[in-house]
Amino acid sequence: MLRNTQVVPLQVFVLVTVQAIVRGAKTLEEVKAAVKAAFLPVYKFGSVSSPLAMLFAQNFLPPELWVPWFNIVAFALGTTFNVISKRKAMKAVAEKKEKKDT
Repeated sequence: MLRNTQVVPLQVFVLVTVQAIVRGAKTLEEVKAAVKAAFLPVYKFGSVSSPLAMLFAQNFLPPELWVPWFNIVAFALGTTFNVISKRKAMKAVAEKKEKKDT
């Protein structure tokens, strides 16, 4: 229980913050906006998918395959988070540019 209430939100916060900085957020306001936009969807997705992956592993995989299984799941989730975040960032830039042009 400690993991889901304390560690996971911190992990998601750090992930979203670093992604914002890597994507070019230069001010604290830009980082805050990125965290505000992406934190809850990433947290919800991770909170649902992680227990499902564990449930699948416990019921259908022998223990010696758990490490590769969770590596594959982590890779897939990380890629999904990055794609979702990148699309949101591109949409925000397009909207900002459109707003600036009008």
